[in-house]
Amino acid sequence: MKKTKIALFTLVAASGIISLSSCLKSEKTDTGFSYILENGNIKIVGVPAKESIVIPEHIDNRLVTAMGGGFMASWNNSNADVVKNLTICHDIVYDDISLFPNLTNLTFDNVASCFLTYEESELIIPDYIGRDDGLDIDVSLIASNKYYDATNFKVTTIYIPEYVTTIESGAFSMLIGVTLKTEYTEKPAGWADDFNSNLEVEWGVEINTETDK
Repeated sequence: MKKTKIALFTLVAASGIISLSSCLKSEKTDTGFSYILENGNIKIVGVPAKESIVIPEHIDNRLVTAMGGGFMASWNNSNADVVKNLTICHDIVYDDISLFPNLTNLTFDNVASCFLTYEESELIIPDYIGRDDGLDIDVSLIASNKYYDATNFKVTTIYIPEYVTTIESGAFSMLIGVTLKTEYTEKPAGWADDFNSNLEVEWGVEINTETDK
């Protein structure tokens, strides 16, 4: 089984003229995130020049739904090469490009809330955002107190590769009827004793994390 990439490229055609929805001048928040308005929602096209960042769920009272480049807001000037520690807290569509080339740590807060629109029944916890550059990244699954509705979560099997070094108690707390499968043969030190939130766990499962380039 292979990872499923998430990519975004939107073309709008009208009267025989094709235009890019990302051809907009970007704005910047007080915290350093550059963004454009796309179909009524926010697409992040730049991040603060910091080693550790958390992608916001909302900007200017609008939902952040996408991240990547734009015709007039190139991701090449996004400060993303500074980022080493990245936290994702909700479901976002990513451009299929090298978003964070120097990333070393990737964190998913309430992991199911980060994949609520994922259409497949099987999900491999990814170690990349955007395009898989084959980086050596440690992945953490943490749990905040935020509420999210997992009623329509389609995944029934979550694969947890060995690069997932940390799982907090409650990381899977909203899920019912989901099986966790991992390459580990026993619980590693960085996983909480109740990491699985009473979900079924299968140990020592071979996971193919190769992707087509």
